[in-house]
Amino acid sequence: FEQLRDLVDNDRSELSSLVQEYETNTRQLQQQMRESLPNQRVQELCRAAHTLKSSSALMGASGLSALCASLEEATRQGQIPADTAARIDAIDRAGAESFRWLQEQIG
Repeated sequence: FEQLRDLVDNDRSELSSLVQEYETNTRQLQQQMRESLPNQRVQELCRAAHTLKSSSALMGASGLSALCASLEEATRQGQIPADTAARIDAIDRAGAESFRWLQEQIG
């Protein structure tokens, strides 16, 4: 997050806007993950996990990024693991924690 803060010259308005956009995109990706399960859309699930992994790493949400990396790796073989629903639940919880942490960083 410090790199992001430096990139925008510690502009709180810009940081707030970036965090809000990240939160919106994160929620959309989490929804895509949940919706991919019933229809076994493994490529969609893998792509959403990959995208959220990368954006979370950029925002400094390393815990969320690691959970997404694990899900991405697990689905890369073309199968949806049996524990995927639990993994997505963990991603949801980590997302909520990340949003709180990011808001604290903005001040």
